[in-house]
Amino acid sequence: CRCKDTASIAFKKFETKKFLNSFFSNKFSKNKNEQMKNLKKYVKNLKDSNNIVFVTHYVVIAEVLSYAPVSGEIVVSDKQFNMIDSIKINY
Repeated sequence: CRCKDTASIAFKKFETKKFLNSFFSNKFSKNKNEQMKNLKKYVKNLKDSNNIVFVTHYVVIAEVLSYAPVSGEIVVSDKQFNMIDSIKINY
């Protein structure tokens, strides 16, 4: 729900995608491989040249980018999942 809350605050319109769900807990860890496959397929098939924003969980970012973000950090990557930069929020 926190990702949905963040997306609704940041953007007027957003969609939910199952591949962005957390798989941290044992209950959902079995979904990891399928989610990562679907995320990569989705990004690969994007035809639009505009930027796209995903609001997701630490484990998804860590898995796809091999990078461990801190809470609230914005991480920027290209379509091949190469990390470009990040912005850490100072609380």
